Amino acid sequence: MKTCLISAALLPAAAAANAEPTAYTIDPTRTFPSFEADHMGISVWRGKLNKSRGKVLYDKATGTGSVEIVTRPLTLTVHTLKCIHHPMLKRDYCGADASGSFNREDFGLSAGQDYGFKMNVDLRIQVEAIAQPRQAEDRRLQR
Repeated sequence: MKTCLISAALLPAAAAANAEPTAYTIDPTRTFPSFEADHMGISVWRGKLNKSRGKVLYDKATGTGSVEIVTRPLTLTVHTLKCIHHPMLKRDYCGADASGSFNREDFGLSAGQDYGFKMNVDLRIQVEAIAQPRQAEDRRLQR
């Protein structure tokens, strides 16, 4: 079983436009990246990664965020994105659906190429993440 560390600028904070960037922690119980890869040109193998972890840092004011990727950066297309104030956790909670693709050879995985395997792998990433309390909030909660 492989572990995938994913973080992407997928999840905007529902905070005011002039706020500092918000840090989110990916919810591993609701985040399952999946993939599709060619098998000899006759079928498509599909699978999912059962473990994922990561963080997202998003700055709503600038529309930018930081991306933390274990191996190499990958551009994702975000298909859906929504943030709500979680009624029980009392913090912003966001979810997104994104996709991307990469060439297996870029990661040293060329097995099967001589037999006609296509080297492209398609990804679908469904991710949910919760906003982390800011340091000021942490200090206030500790009192």
